[in-house]
Amino acid sequence: MNRDIVIVGAGLAGLSAARALRNSAPLVLEKEARVGGLAASKHVDGFTFDYSGHLLHVNSARIRRLVDTLLPGALRAVTRRAGILMEGRLIDYPFQANIRFLSKPQQKECLLGLIETAGTALSRGEREGLSFHDWLLACFGRGIFRLFMEPYNRKLFQTDLRRLSSEWTGWAIPRPPLEEVIDQLLGIRKHDYGYNTTFLYPKRGGIELLPQALARGVREIRLGAEVTRIDVPARRLTLKSGEQIRYERLISTMPLKALVGLSRGVPPEIRRAGRGLKHVSVRVVNLGLRRKPATRKHWFYIPEARFTPYRVGLYANFAPRTVPVGCGSAYVEIARGAGTRLARDQAKRAAIALLREMGMLGSARDVVVHDQLDIPCAYVIHDRERRTNLPALQAYYRQNGIFLAGRYGLWSYMGMAETMESGMKAAREAGAQTP
Repeated sequence: MNRDIVIVGAGLAGLSAARALRNSAPLVLEKEARVGGLAASKHVDGFTFDYSGHLLHVNSARIRRLVDTLLPGALRAVTRRAGILMEGRLIDYPFQANIRFLSKPQQKECLLGLIETAGTALSRGEREGLSFHDWLLACFGRGIFRLFMEPYNRKLFQTDLRRLSSEWTGWAIPRPPLEEVIDQLLGIRKHDYGYNTTFLYPKRGGIELLPQALARGVREIRLGAEVTRIDVPARRLTLKSGEQIRYERLISTMPLKALVGLSRGVPPEIRRAGRGLKHVSVRVVNLGLRRKPATRKHWFYIPEARFTPYRVGLYANFAPRTVPVGCGSAYVEIARGAGTRLARDQAKRAAIALLREMGMLGSARDVVVHDQLDIPCAYVIHDRERRTNLPALQAYYRQNGIFLAGRYGLWSYMGMAETMESGMKAAREAGAQTP
């Protein structure tokens, strides 16, 4: 079979690319039996669970118009209510803007660190030259670094922060001005910080409504079509069924490391660059609860090493129709290094122990539904090897008619809206390239 444009992956990036190219009739290949990728939902005994918290933070007018067109009236706008579990207390997020919740000695330590770093204005070049460890210290000082930034991020990325680069941090980790931190400390006024202060989420049905709506505008999607080999110079891919498809241009949203692993006919330096890419896996423990927890918060960050999970979210607090009347639900996320194992019972015990510590669960008997999901490639590790290898990989594949899109195709850190935009961008580039 010969095709002009083939798209691998029917997640948000792949479907957005396919919609943008619908006049070119691309073929979309998806190895799963459904569309959506990780923007998927499960429905178990009246509870709706996602693959952890998939919340739509939209800063682009174009994406907002698209979403409103696809799902008119189906989404609700929510103002973030997030917290942190700190020494047995639930405090407001982000940590760096809410030190008023800490003990007096901790407040002093954090404030002194902020004062010492207040005059530090890092240029883009200076920031990119620092490790993540040193960037955090330069921006927030030792108090905030010691109490929250270092333990939380080490737990999330399962890596020494000195090994991570900092080029991705500017938009993801807000740095409030010292004056506003003091305002908060004195109770003068409250500011909201971060890229996710508001978000959109379906009123019912879970986040899978979004990719399902995108898919309705795509002419040809083949489910259960797993790509097992890509002959890059010949522009030919092979499916698990044995079928071969020739393409002129390919848009790949599969994890970049997996793409390199499936590629044939590539130079040794490209294969080495692919092996150098690293990531973190995540186990998601979804729990249906007999009753709704007392808190109104949407999610909590868990920096302390005595707890295995790094984050807890409460679906019903931002989407009440995802649970039966009177019930609650939670997703508990546990990060692990690629290739490490985590027993199902161990993950469940860790999740229940944490919810009990947080006062959200009386006993294990209050759990009426239990489900677990694995995300093998969840967070990209932004280390120095990535910064060196990524440009070479992107350039090589582009020269051979393969365009990368999506969080994992581009091997980057981005939200759902940015993922959709990356698919549209790849569609423009692929559509503009003459076969």
